[in-house]
Amino acid sequence: LPEKIKNEYVSYLHSPLKRSERLIKSKINKMLNENIENLKNEQLKGSDYSCSNGNNSNTIDSNDQIQYDFIPEDEEKCWDDYYTQNVDKVRPFTGFTTELAVNIITELLKGKIKKIKIDNKEYLSPISENDPIMEIGHGNHPMAVQMFEKWGTVGRYIGVEFSGLASREALKCEKLNNLFLKRKVEFIKVLDMKYYKDDYLNAVVTQSNISPQNTKTDFIKMHTFKYIFSKSTLDYITCRMDHIGNCFDWEEDLQISPSVVEMFNSLSDSLQNCKNNKGNSYIIFVEPNNSSKFRDHILTIFKVIYTATFKYDSSAKYLRLAKINNGIKACGYLIEKRNEVYQDFEQMKHEFLKLIIKSAGTKNIDEADWYLPSTAPKKWTSNSTNDIEYLVKLDANRI
Repeated sequence: LPEKIKNEYVSYLHSPLKRSERLIKSKINKMLNENIENLKNEQLKGSDYSCSNGNNSNTIDSNDQIQYDFIPEDEEKCWDDYYTQNVDKVRPFTGFTTELAVNIITELLKGKIKKIKIDNKEYLSPISENDPIMEIGHGNHPMAVQMFEKWGTVGRYIGVEFSGLASREALKCEKLNNLFLKRKVEFIKVLDMKYYKDDYLNAVVTQSNISPQNTKTDFIKMHTFKYIFSKSTLDYITCRMDHIGNCFDWEEDLQISPSVVEMFNSLSDSLQNCKNNKGNSYIIFVEPNNSSKFRDHILTIFKVIYTATFKYDSSAKYLRLAKINNGIKACGYLIEKRNEVYQDFEQMKHEFLKLIIKSAGTKNIDEADWYLPSTAPKKWTSNSTNDIEYLVKLDANRI
């Protein structure tokens, strides 16, 4: 493939989340189902069917609509298999390097950069030795090594995964293993999308130079972390939502999965509370980038915060998208935690559009409808399960 096309699709090709294949299959199945339904209707017109036969037709339709959501045990099994058996495990399925991810994080945090001295060597770092850092979904390519090489520190680093084997595979990297032995580095396995139970992190230690393996992480309280870093988490989510942003009519756009909102609630609960209404703790997502992915990722962030604010009144409502670094291969999204919430849809949309227009390199406000609806779709806060887009289940046989 030409290089520019290869770069567009590289994250899909490296990922076990084959959204593009599912989209094609779902469109074919939709056409087939519509054809079957038309044939049934023609048969019903010419026959004297009973009410019970009509009900059977409805049952088939409802079975076609069954969707799956997040199941921690299934996630663990799929990713354990991927990290230990798949030949692609030696390459990050993100489509970009951890070095590029750390460079983007550094750029987003450039206002926080200070000189620090580590082992008689000076570094320019946005974090200090004592800053609690969480990296979610680190896989077998954590950013800790590149953070240390560029900043001279990883702070008080904790890597979070649903896979219990990811950190073991990651530590086969000599540089990471050396860092692990001499710095405050721990890897843990969370047990649910809702990270906290009774105000403590509901997880177990998988690898640590501080705590014994399989220790419960009840030593980590809510509101501990200053920064949360992640690469390809939004892509991981959107690859499991076949219909996000695919509606021609915004009123038909489905509500975000409650599991995704719960994940953002957990991230918000992990961050330190805001002081004096200024963002002092942040989430940074670094994601593979092209125009479609950019739109999907923006829309996901928007829908999560909107639903958390106006339906669930949950802790993700305190999150605000503050900066975007829109690069060729990867895009960074900086989200800060505040102690204020959005008052209405218009306020949210206005703030998001300012960032979108600036980062997308366009002044054409008429393109806004492609990114966000003009008014809030009713389904986004509906209580009907039919109005929710649940995550597609991971298939272990396809990883």
